Amino acid sequence: MEEVIRLFNHGHFAQVEPIFHRSFNDIDDIDEHINAPVQRIIPEGLSIIEVPMDDLVQHFDELYAPIVREPHLFRRDQIRETLCEILLEWEEAVPLTPPMVLFRDKHFQAHPMPNKIWVHDGKHRLSVAHALGAERIVVIVPTHQVEQFSTTFNDVIVIEE
Repeated sequence: MEEVIRLFNHGHFAQVEPIFHRSFNDIDDIDEHINAPVQRIIPEGLSIIEVPMDDLVQHFDELYAPIVREPHLFRRDQIRETLCEILLEWEEAVPLTPPMVLFRDKHFQAHPMPNKIWVHDGKHRLSVAHALGAERIVVIVPTHQVEQFSTTFNDVIVIEE
């Protein structure tokens, strides 16, 4: 692990690009990434879309926004081993499950924040992709929110609905 961190800090992973599955058929562990509270607000199902990273980051809620503002990937509040595993997987061109993000709309919580994004799953994958300088990212979203993403963000690509 320390060797991976050292290599990252010295630019070894500069050419590594985040790779995500682009079809639900390729995701073996989708049930592990969705729990009961999310299932009740996504009766229409899930979609996979690609969005500009900057647009996504600008809409993070107060819980996640500070994480991507931090200039260093390896901080105390992150699980270093998980971050290293993600880097090594992507170095070998292994696609991972896209992060799942949701707008905090009226169906989401007692205190909705309609223009803010909550990261339900994939915080580490998202953090590594951001640290690697990804300009775009593939994410899983509730199907009923695809239109909101398309109107709020620039250049959204719907991959699978």
